Parts: sequence; C-alpha cells; structure tokens
Amino acid sequence: MNRELFGEEHPENATILNNMATLAWRQREFERAAALQRQVREMDRRLLGPRHEYVGTDLVNLGNHLMLAGRVAEAEPHLREGLDLLMEIRGPDNLGTANAMAAWADWLVAVGRGEEAVEPARNALDARLARLDEGTPSVGYSRSTLGAALASVAAWGRAPSGGGL
Repeated sequence: MNRELFGEEHPENATILNNMATLAWRQREFERAAALQRQVREMDRRLLGPRHEYVGTDLVNLGNHLMLAGRVAEAEPHLREGLDLLMEIRGPDNLGTANAMAAWADWLVAVGRGEEAVEPARNALDARLARLDEGTPSVGYSRSTLGAALASVAAWGRAPSGGGL
C-alpha cells in the first residue's frame, strides 16, 4: 500500500523494509532478515547516496544478519565497510559507531582473531559507558563482547595489553 501512495523510490519504503528485516530477525528468520536488509541497503544507497550514515548502519545490520544465518565469511565486507563509513561520518564516540565496533569485534572472535577483537570491543564499551547507564543492555552486550575477545586471546596464551572488563 505504501508503494501505491508514495511510489517505489520513497524513503518510507526503506523504513518499512528495515522494520520487516527487524521482525524477521526477532523471529529468528535470519536468511529472510538478510534478504530484506539487502533491499534496504540498496534503496538507501539509491535515495541517500553511498556515503550516508544510514547506509553504514544498513551494512552493519546486514553483516549481523549474515553472521546469525551462519554465513560468517560473507558478513566480513559488510561489517568492515559499515564500520569504516560510520567512523568517518559519526566518529568513534557515537553509539551507532559503538554498535558497529561491537559487531566487528564479534566477527573477529567468530573467525578466531580474538586478539584483534579486543581493541574494537574495548572502544565500543567505552563509547557506551560514556553515554549509557551501567545497567543498560548495550553496556552488558559490550562487556560480553570484550569478555569473549579476552577469553579467545587467553585460550591461545596471548595476553593483550591494557585493562580488562
């Protein structure tokens, strides 16, 4: 119905598709969520341009959906590009960028690169702690991500520099 009202290339359609992707994710339909997120990314690229912050968020969301669908290798370029774009546009202290850093750290741990995951996991936690209350789920998620990175490093017998959790 929205497409009838607004036409095919209206930003509201990207929002609706994004909401549908979120619903699919919540229903644990990760392949469907990834397919819908691809549509969102393409529509946002056409409507907003390839260097828009929404495109960065779309890329991170797509990478997350692919990870959850078990398509870990396919997630890498989307997570990396999304993080780079959000760092450039929003900066390292933004909560959206923190989400992207945490997703990147999760990917690094998933592929056995826990030592590389420690820094983005720490940065995500620091950015969230600067803006959110300690009991916020996002802060807990960041602590968990950092813990997984540190545990991965400890399992290989390499201690990273810097503080812990």
